Amino acid sequence: MTQALVIPLRLKVMCVGQYDYPDLSESTARFTSLPYLHQDGNDTPAAYLSDGQIYEPFEDSNLENTGIHIHWELPKSLTHGQLFYSFNDIVWQTLSNEGFPATVKGYLQGVLTSNQNLTEQALRQAVQTALQTHQISQVDILLYQNWLLRASAQVDFPKVPNRWLLMRINQSNRNLVRAWVINSDSLYTDQNATGFRSPTIPSPCAPETDGGNYYPHYRYLGHATPYSTWAESSQPSGNNCARVGQWDKLTAIGYGDPTFAAYYPNCGNVFGYYDQMLEEDDYTQVAPGTYTYAVVGWYSEPSDDPLHPGVTAQDVLNSYKWVLSGGGDVSQLSQTLYYGLMQNISWDINKTYGNNTETLTHNDVKVVVGNTPAEALAVYTANTYAQGQQSDISGLTPFEEIAALQIGILDHVQQSPDKASLVKQALHQSAFSSLDGGHIWQVVAKDNTSGGLPASLSSQVATLLNQLNQQQQNYDKLKDQLDTSREQHFADWCLFLSWMHSGDQNDAYTLWDIMDYIQGTLFPGDEQTIGSTWSQLLNTITQLLTALDTNKYELKLIAAPRYWQPTEPSVLLSSSALQASPFTGQDLQVDGDGNLTCYRLSNIPNASSSIQLSGHDNLNHLAAYLQQHGVPDQMPYATWSGTNPWQPLILQWRVNYYGMQGDPDQNADYQPNFVQTNTTLPGNQAELEYHPDPTPKLTPQQYESTTVLSPDALSTLAKQANQYFSAATTEPNLKSWVDQAVNATDTALLSQALGGFNDALLTQVNELQLSIYDPFVDDYQGADFVTSVKSAVGQHNRTAPRQDTLYRPIRMGFMKIDKLRVVDTFGQYKDIDGSDINLILPESFQSSAHDYVLLPPRLSQPAQLQFHWLAANSEQMEMNSHPATSPICGWLVPNYLDHSLMIYGTDGTLIGALWAANNAPHPEWMPMIENSNHTVSNSHLSNLVTAMLAYSGVQFNEFTDAIERQLLSIEPENSCHHNSLGMILGRPLALVRASLKFALKGNSACDQGGNAYQQLINNWDYNTHNITRENRSFTNVTFPVRLGNINMLGDGLVGYFTESGANIDYSYNNFKEVDSATPLQLSCNTDSTSIAMLIDPRAKVHATTGILPTQALDIPPSQYVSTLKSLKFAFSVAPILTQSDSGSLNIPLPTEGNLSWSWVTLNEQGQPITQTDIKPVNDQATSSYSPQTICEGWLQADPH
Repeated sequence: MTQALVIPLRLKVMCVGQYDYPDLSESTARFTSLPYLHQDGNDTPAAYLSDGQIYEPFEDSNLENTGIHIHWELPKSLTHGQLFYSFNDIVWQTLSNEGFPATVKGYLQGVLTSNQNLTEQALRQAVQTALQTHQISQVDILLYQNWLLRASAQVDFPKVPNRWLLMRINQSNRNLVRAWVINSDSLYTDQNATGFRSPTIPSPCAPETDGGNYYPHYRYLGHATPYSTWAESSQPSGNNCARVGQWDKLTAIGYGDPTFAAYYPNCGNVFGYYDQMLEEDDYTQVAPGTYTYAVVGWYSEPSDDPLHPGVTAQDVLNSYKWVLSGGGDVSQLSQTLYYGLMQNISWDINKTYGNNTETLTHNDVKVVVGNTPAEALAVYTANTYAQGQQSDISGLTPFEEIAALQIGILDHVQQSPDKASLVKQALHQSAFSSLDGGHIWQVVAKDNTSGGLPASLSSQVATLLNQLNQQQQNYDKLKDQLDTSREQHFADWCLFLSWMHSGDQNDAYTLWDIMDYIQGTLFPGDEQTIGSTWSQLLNTITQLLTALDTNKYELKLIAAPRYWQPTEPSVLLSSSALQASPFTGQDLQVDGDGNLTCYRLSNIPNASSSIQLSGHDNLNHLAAYLQQHGVPDQMPYATWSGTNPWQPLILQWRVNYYGMQGDPDQNADYQPNFVQTNTTLPGNQAELEYHPDPTPKLTPQQYESTTVLSPDALSTLAKQANQYFSAATTEPNLKSWVDQAVNATDTALLSQALGGFNDALLTQVNELQLSIYDPFVDDYQGADFVTSVKSAVGQHNRTAPRQDTLYRPIRMGFMKIDKLRVVDTFGQYKDIDGSDINLILPESFQSSAHDYVLLPPRLSQPAQLQFHWLAANSEQMEMNSHPATSPICGWLVPNYLDHSLMIYGTDGTLIGALWAANNAPHPEWMPMIENSNHTVSNSHLSNLVTAMLAYSGVQFNEFTDAIERQLLSIEPENSCHHNSLGMILGRPLALVRASLKFALKGNSACDQGGNAYQQLINNWDYNTHNITRENRSFTNVTFPVRLGNINMLGDGLVGYFTESGANIDYSYNNFKEVDSATPLQLSCNTDSTSIAMLIDPRAKVHATTGILPTQALDIPPSQYVSTLKSLKFAFSVAPILTQSDSGSLNIPLPTEGNLSWSWVTLNEQGQPITQTDIKPVNDQATSSYSPQTICEGWLQADPH
């Protein structure tokens, strides 16, 4: 007999006596009302959509449930999905719609097939092998690899055991009272074929000659057969049972629900069983007694078993995180078995077992709301354990210190002079999740030891690189728009199908109008546009590679800045009433690395038994032993505690959302100043703040949904604390607070985000969606239409439209909890009424409105602030990795001795200086280069100098005073590493340009609610296919953009100039000091805005909006370090007495540093004359007399 690896399971039971009336929550979904064609033609057409199949939150089950309900948990290794790549017709169609070249597609279709589940490495290698034979460049192959990876990515869950032997054993005599074999993957159409309501899965059927299309478009899943009559060929039977078969896709998520295997109401007869406690022969009630339940699972197909032929046992154990108890040789392991056992279950039908369903009051539970579960935990910990105490770090609150630990920035905060600002920015950023922003190209040296690229690369390379990135940006934008178009096509399909089968058709628009509208919006030229852009991109790559020395340099594709999606409000529940029931028995053994201890079957002695499952000796062996002896030595088991268990799993939530005054009602538009009217952006904050006492709208919108609870908040905090305090013990208060929270045993902490909230604001619902199908398509001759829509949508059917709420693309307002329900694995629940709630909020969520959550302002859909450097030598080019595209247009160095500004070119050449007396009409210009005037090679620097020469003397001095004032608040973190002469003798400021623009990911989300769809059809231009979807003009709403941060020493912005028309306005009145500037106001419809900034190049420049994470730009040191080291400095020196006839100059010079000194004066024409013959001063008395001359000029220090 071969050896088997036994994987232990947790088995749970819930007892229900005849006098128990437990309130139990419904399953997630039920597909039995899906429409289908009836054999007799007595059809009731309805929409083939998930709406109506998914149970709404807070619905109760009305099933008969007296008896014992058994549920077993799958091992964690079988409940985690893995990313893989596979190619089916939908994937290939999606690629075609995106403009994937047909020729390349032809090369690959025979290589990449639907029956492959490839890893990333395997996919890259397959594409590499296939394309390199067709002389496709390596860079192009990389592009195709990335494209294919994105389009074909899927999450694959491992198959799970599909056969389970469940035994009820009388503990008094070890008799096997009853046993069943559960075929978890059995599919059938008749509910009467099973003793308990099995789950259903959607199963659309195409018309078939054998009449298959007359069967319902769903299947019951899972079937239990008494062991005495079971055989592997057993199948359910019933009067109308048809389409019997096996589901080859049985995984822990079933039909796509992450709670499928964990939630008993979802998986009866699959991973659970309802024992009605009836005798097998006469169906009378089982006598009172003490029973044991044991379950053993296996795979009916050896090829599905993790230890299937052809694999190495140790590799399997490593992959699934299983370890063998006692170690030893694993090479003989050839099968896995899954077992669980619970003993000491006392059954009496007349006993009242009770249940855990109840309503909790404000005395029972604390409800904490935050931007994220981690923030909510920090609020809870500070509120519970740090009341009235001080933070260990000056300038931070206890909440901020705890949050900094959770975010992982506490070490950085300790070292930073900007502690409070750093934490505020990090907290604000943690309130967003990031999404793919596309790609950008870089030219990098193959030997990049120098840290940068030499300036010898041609300007042609710089121009082509910029062109390539613009094309890549355009291509990424088109793909995002294409994705949102696909999502909209699915929404249109849902609305069409609902209207088609609702019976509410009216004369406003006809069926054919809608079909024409949808058909006309399916990729109107998108495929050609995106394909053309792709061709241009490939052509530019070819040109760039031709111009580039590929022996030294290579093209590299990296991720572009990401888009930001606001997190949904998160709740944390703290209550002893929510604590999971303690485990009794011998629990599973899991080590610190998460490895589960498993067992070798050969360690169990032989036992004789009548149990015989043909061809499964290992199973017979284990099952017989469990019957006769109970738990094998050292194996885990559970003992019933005498009460029904409580294991919280699901959170159902319902909230009321109150918009702000100015939120448009149905059919109205947003005003551009909506955000300005209700909020402000304080100079020291990363978050928008509402004006005092904001007023909610009177009529709320109600949203509800279901999400999975996480019990891991404290374990995550404990890991973070252990890691941090193992190296640092300088925060005793923090350690005390965290220790108290982690070690508290009298309360449960459960948390999760209110999943689906953002989608609801956009009139969308995020739930399981069905594939595109309509069994009544022949009624309107729409087969080709349905096929076109299905092809266009592809896999972009994440959400469906929701028409019963108002469209809120800008989230600004209040949220009030109406009801929360915590549901456990058996469907028992505990309710929390929003009218009797103990609500704890972070300061940013608080208002004078009691029990209302003031939500931080956000855009409801993903967006980004595009904050980019602009190249100094081009009006169009953004700075990239090419050295010729530095953003530095020139340098200004304030000279505080004579209140002047020294002006330097891009390369650090000293061009001249400006100074002015207060009563002077304008500043004066002192050139430092022969034949030089204030016109310099860089047009932007020249424009600034020209503008400054037009300042009045007072304005110029106020301008230099402002520079000096702002520099006092700038101290970059790495300033000690810059000891060049430029940083010792002055504070060089770089003149740089940047662009700003708000961008949405894809098309703007449109209103799907109310009568928006009808308006859309009415306005549809059938001739031109022009379409304007309704977004209530939210893209015209302006949002603030604050540049720089006066409260951060690490922010290098001194001030900036904005555009006036097409050019930067460098006038005095347009100079914005960072500490007093009014934020810019930009909308999503605003074109890119250019600005010119004066910055300390060693520090970052921050752009803060409040509605998005703070963006920061910095200049690579390779772009400025060498220039700083080469800067010449000139000092006004006057008067100087020197011998008039000697031709030399005698001036005392410092001896420190490796400096060359020269003397600069102006000739009669105002041109500079440089004298390098400077002699030391003779401090000895002399009798000779020489005429003395008074002169004035500039003493210039050159570090070369």
